[in-house]
Amino acid sequence: MPPAAWRGRRCPASAACAVTTLVIGCTVATDSPNTTAPLWSQPGGWFTAPGANCFTSQQNGYFGAVAVARGMNPIHEHLTVEQCMDRCSMEPDCTAVLMQDTRDDHRPTCFLRRDVNIHYCSHDWSDFNMFLRPKGRVVKPRFGLEFRNHQWVTFPNVNCYPGRGADYVADGQDHLPGHLSLKDCETECLSKPNCEAMIWQDTRDGVRPTCRLRRNIVWSECTDGGGVFNMIVLHRGPWASSSSPPGVGLAPKRLFSAHASQVQSLAMKMSIWAMLGFGTCALMVALLTIFRIRKGSTRKGRGLISMDEDEGSEREPTKMENEI
Repeated sequence: MPPAAWRGRRCPASAACAVTTLVIGCTVATDSPNTTAPLWSQPGGWFTAPGANCFTSQQNGYFGAVAVARGMNPIHEHLTVEQCMDRCSMEPDCTAVLMQDTRDDHRPTCFLRRDVNIHYCSHDWSDFNMFLRPKGRVVKPRFGLEFRNHQWVTFPNVNCYPGRGADYVADGQDHLPGHLSLKDCETECLSKPNCEAMIWQDTRDGVRPTCRLRRNIVWSECTDGGGVFNMIVLHRGPWASSSSPPGVGLAPKRLFSAHASQVQSLAMKMSIWAMLGFGTCALMVALLTIFRIRKGSTRKGRGLISMDEDEGSEREPTKMENEI
C-alpha cells in the first residue's frame, strides 16, 4: 500500500522525470511524494517482462538467468506474485522472480533467479513472466530492460478501480473477456492510447478473467489487492537510446564473468583442437615426405645394383679373352 504521505496526490503518467545525482533516470529518493514523478517511478515497483522465461539448462546453457539455489527452482508451494517477491527479498542473491501461471491452485508457481539479462531470455511464453527486483528506492531499469520498446512496473497486491483510484479504460468494462496471458494483456493495453496500467488477477484457474485495463490512476486511493490483484503500470517508450548495443553495462558483473569464462573455455577447446589438427597434418606430411625419400632411395639403389650387374657381365668375357 502507498505511504500515508501520498494520500490524495495524483501522479499522472505524463509527468516529467526527476533526475538526481544517484542515477540518470527516474527516481524517488525519499518516502515523501514526488509530485513531478510519474506513477511507475514510485518506490517498491518491480520491473516486469511479460512473456519472458529466463533460465539456465545443462543441455542449452544460459538463457538469461540462473536459479538462485536448489529447492527454489521452483519453490514447492503455490505462491502468489507478492509471496514470491517476498521470498526473493529474503535471498541476498535473488534479483528476479519467474512466475508461472499454472491455471490451478496447487502446482508450484515461483522460481527465484539471479544473474539476469532479459536479452538472453526466451520470450513470447503464455504462462511465464519475469519480475525484476528493485534496487532499494532507486527506480531504474536494469538487467537489459533499458532497450525494450516499453517498460512495465509491477506493484504487488494493489487494486485500483472506479472510486478506488482509477477509471476503466473503456467505460463500463471492468475486465477483458477470457483468461488472457499477461503478454496478451500487455498487448491490449498498448493498443489503447489512454491505458496507463493493468490490474492483473491470479485467478488460480484457466477460466476466469485475468486482465483489467485502467486509466486516471490516483495512487494513494488504490486499495489492497487481497493477495490476487497486482497493479502493473505502463511507461511508454524505452529509457535509453536503442542505438547503444543491447546488454552492455547492464547485467551483473558475475553474468559477464560467466560469459567470459564460457567464451574463454570454448576458445581454449578450439585452440586445442586446432593444434591437434595442425599437429596431425604436420605429422602426416612428415611421414609422407620420409616415405617418398626412402622410396626414392630404394629405387636409386636398385638402379645401381642392376648397372653393376650389367657392367660385371660385360667385363667377365673380356678377362677370359685376355687369359686365352
